[in-house]
Amino acid sequence: MSRTEIRLRARSRRLATIAAVAFVFLVSTLLLETLGPGAVALLHGAVNAEVVRQTTDAAIAAFPAVFYLLGLWHARSALAALADGGLFADAAAAALDRVGKALAAGAFVGVAIIPTLSKFFGDDPGYVLAFDIGAAVLGVLGLVLVLFADLFRRAGRLQSEMREII
Repeated sequence: MSRTEIRLRARSRRLATIAAVAFVFLVSTLLLETLGPGAVALLHGAVNAEVVRQTTDAAIAAFPAVFYLLGLWHARSALAALADGGLFADAAAAALDRVGKALAAGAFVGVAIIPTLSKFFGDDPGYVLAFDIGAAVLGVLGLVLVLFADLFRRAGRLQSEMREII
């Protein structure tokens, strides 16, 4: 194994660990932020219609974050595969595809689904599509990653064909 490969594996392992820690921290924070006020009200016996509405609104608003966190988890999985000696093209293509789809889905949900759900549950935002530049950019970048994944797969197939010819 070359020094470059050893460094790549070590770096991938460190980044996979950082991504796992970030994932756990972000999931914990999201759960506390979304469900915390309702849980405190429940513990104090102060649950009423307003607390239920606020908790429902917070859960609806947090829904796109679930997809973004899923994308982070997929990236961590790809880094772990690289650290364990997985083939770069295979791991990269799979990761790009999964991360891209998760980002695109999260953006779509945030821009198109959340306003509709909010309206359905009585919190009319006054619009059907949210103008969220961050979500739109993440969605487009997600689709670009899916395209790159396809390019990686094609390059891997071409490389295999070239090896068979030689």
